[in-house]
Amino acid sequence: MKIEIIRDIEIVKKYEDKWLEILQVQANGITFIELDWIISWWDYFGEQYELFIIMLKEDVKILGFFPFMITKKGGYKELSFIGKPEASYMDFIIEDKYKEKAISYIMDFLLKVKGKYLFNLHGIFEDSLSYKVIVQYLQQRNIPFFIHELPFYYQEINGDFENYLNKHFSSKTRQTMRRKENRLNKLGEVKFEKSSPKNLEQAFRIHDKRWQRKVGNSKFSEGRSEQFFKDLHLNTEDSSFKSTIDVITLNSKVIAFIYGFTCRGRYTFYRIAHDDDFYLFSPGELVLREKIKQCTENDIKIFDFGAGYEPYKADWSDNWINVDTIFFYNNTLIPYLIFRKMKAIKEIKAILKKNNRVLNFKKYTLGRIKYKFSKDYRQQYLRKWQRKGIAYLVHIINPLYSQEECFILHNRLKKRGKRQNLKPPYYIENLTINDLELISNISGEWASSIVRRLSMEHKFFIVKKEDIIICHFWSGVNTINIEQVKQRRKIKKNEAMIYDIDLIKPDEVLEIWDDLIEELKIHFYNADFQDLYIVFNRKQKELSQRSKGKGFKMKEKISIKWRLGKCIKKTEEY
Repeated sequence: MKIEIIRDIEIVKKYEDKWLEILQVQANGITFIELDWIISWWDYFGEQYELFIIMLKEDVKILGFFPFMITKKGGYKELSFIGKPEASYMDFIIEDKYKEKAISYIMDFLLKVKGKYLFNLHGIFEDSLSYKVIVQYLQQRNIPFFIHELPFYYQEINGDFENYLNKHFSSKTRQTMRRKENRLNKLGEVKFEKSSPKNLEQAFRIHDKRWQRKVGNSKFSEGRSEQFFKDLHLNTEDSSFKSTIDVITLNSKVIAFIYGFTCRGRYTFYRIAHDDDFYLFSPGELVLREKIKQCTENDIKIFDFGAGYEPYKADWSDNWINVDTIFFYNNTLIPYLIFRKMKAIKEIKAILKKNNRVLNFKKYTLGRIKYKFSKDYRQQYLRKWQRKGIAYLVHIINPLYSQEECFILHNRLKKRGKRQNLKPPYYIENLTINDLELISNISGEWASSIVRRLSMEHKFFIVKKEDIIICHFWSGVNTINIEQVKQRRKIKKNEAMIYDIDLIKPDEVLEIWDDLIEELKIHFYNADFQDLYIVFNRKQKELSQRSKGKGFKMKEKISIKWRLGKCIKKTEEY
């Protein structure tokens, strides 16, 4: 056998047909060893590395390729597979019938390469022939090595999605999935679809937003990596693999996505994320479920959940094996010291990652702490301060010493004639889920809290005068949380309640209140409500009195006192 070292990516392209032929014979499903992937990756990241692809020949026949690269480190070099860390799994491009002899030959060669080398062969499946040959070779020659393991979950697909779902999840869990999906559908038009160039950017920004609240690998949506994955998605129609982004959209807004690759009957799930504003509906779970369903309908045989310790992967799959990184070194001092250091670090990380409580603390708890120092978090609080001013500070210290009260007024709605004033000096506008960011900016409320209210069929209204917002309020049905007195109220099916009234320009609201209250009564009557309640706080007593003159009667007065954390609540009914 004879070795040729290829150090120029343009030369590799000359052997594209042979490379592809070997992978087709092997029925390869690993996207990351397809030459189209390797060339694309090298175009983006190759300038940082030295190409070191070994082509193995027997006489004039090409037996296969060993896709390596070299990274210069401090005092030594690291030889690894091309594509690290973006490539999840790797292998040698050579037919199984030649592997044992060929890999041993290449290992002999690598260990004799001049220089100080640490060898880092990542992403090799533990049940593969390549893995067995490498480990056996190192053991037989007493060469020090260690293996870092990651669990790899996958599902063999038989085309029966309902049976698959029933097998993996209890009827109660499936019912919860359906209930969340139904609640999401009430907010607007929900679709599972392929990402278009129009919403591609939304998907990557969701990943950014999601990883603001987590600790871990977020490079997918950063800088050159982001552009690389975008280009893969847009330019793999003629490749040996396909890159896809599937999304869940709500009224054309992306709220979850799954990014993956399809290669010879295998779908590799690479990244998933959802918009945290919609966490209530588990849109990440929904997009994963729909993607698996799509794969069962499209002749996909293996659904690959990717390497990693995430517990949900085990819930969705029947099978798992380890995907391993094999570390060893040639007999030189610096690589030996690095080898010992890396071994200790990897062993500690492996122990910690197998503990779900530690894993969740690191990823989510520390992630939430990290988010509180982020730009988005600071901007949200700045909006609250700008909007609420000193009232927001009072809200924070309320549990120490404060007193609050609210008045609940009631009106039995009746049919009314047309109003004489056809063009009042104001107009009312109902903002919807499509105006989520605007509602958050106006009210200073977290978007996820707004989504929760809207999902409960509550509505957000603004009142404008000369295109300036002078007040806003919520209307609710079924269950209403009256925040200022910490009370949760249930009302009947044909009843509605106006609450959380915020007067931005109190004097101007007072000027139009009589007309406004009449218009609101007509609006809710036409919406088939029989009773209307309005909640006023103690600073809105004048509005309360004006409303009594328009047919509203006092129903309840609720007062609450806080004294050093102790809550005293009193309710008076009328």
